[in-house]
Amino acid sequence: NAAWDSLWSRQDELAFENWLCRKVPNGGEVVCGEKYAETFTPATTVEVLRQMHITYLNQAYDEAILNQWKQWEWQNGSFYDYVGKYLGYRFCVWKAEVLPGNQAEELTVSVTIENTGFANCYQKAEVILEWQEANGKWNETVLASDITHWDSGSVQNVSGVLPLAD
Repeated sequence: NAAWDSLWSRQDELAFENWLCRKVPNGGEVVCGEKYAETFTPATTVEVLRQMHITYLNQAYDEAILNQWKQWEWQNGSFYDYVGKYLGYRFCVWKAEVLPGNQAEELTVSVTIENTGFANCYQKAEVILEWQEANGKWNETVLASDITHWDSGSVQNVSGVLPLAD
């Protein structure tokens, strides 16, 4: 709501980054005020990094904050290491099932995938399932044709039909 020549509120900035950075990389230096350690926790920092869709960070800038992250314990390690593991997008397959298909000569494959990273994938990409038949022949089918809209924290269920070999 602020004019371009006036200061934005932090919430307005985060809302703008949340909107814009779903399509473009975002990152750089970790810049925070003097009272960062008194104001933020690992949980609140993760939420901000997700809203900003952080793709990369400059590991040489503001060592005081980065050292704070190294001191914070988070999910069985340092918060600094945690952040490094989740920069950009990170797709995790949580479940894969092969079920009988609608026709007698086919199977249905269903896969649950979560983007656990802070950012989206910015380039168009496909999720392709490959399989090998008993005779050694390789086949593939596209389960998803555009993953750029898979936001941080989103869970996708994709599926495809596999014809049974003759």
